[in-house]
Amino acid sequence: MQATLDGAVIVALQVQPGASSASLAGFDAWRNRIVVRLTARAQAGQANRALCAQLAAWLGCPASSVTIVEGHASRQKRVRIEGLGVDAVLASLVAQASAHGEDNAHS
Repeated sequence: MQATLDGAVIVALQVQPGASSASLAGFDAWRNRIVVRLTARAQAGQANRALCAQLAAWLGCPASSVTIVEGHASRQKRVRIEGLGVDAVLASLVAQASAHGEDNAHS
C-alpha cells in the first residue's frame, strides 16, 4: 500500500474470482499483496467491476473512487483509491477482515 503525490492510495491485490463469497483472505507475503476473493467470474470484465464495487463498499467510498490501474487481465492488480488516506484504507480493510474472522491480514 502506498500513497501517491496527489493523495490517492495504491493497493496491490491478488484476486481470486469465482469464490463462494466475497471476502478478504489475508495477505500473500510471497507476492506482497492483499488477497481478495470475489464471487464474480473472470469473464468480460465481470471480476474487475465486482472488485471495484466490493472495495468501495468495504471502504465506504463511491465506486467511482476505485479504479484498476494495472493488471486488468491478470489476477495480480494494482488499484487506485481516491479520497482516503493510507491509514483509513488500512483500517477499513483490517476491520473488514476481522468482521469475517480473517486474522491473517497484515499491514
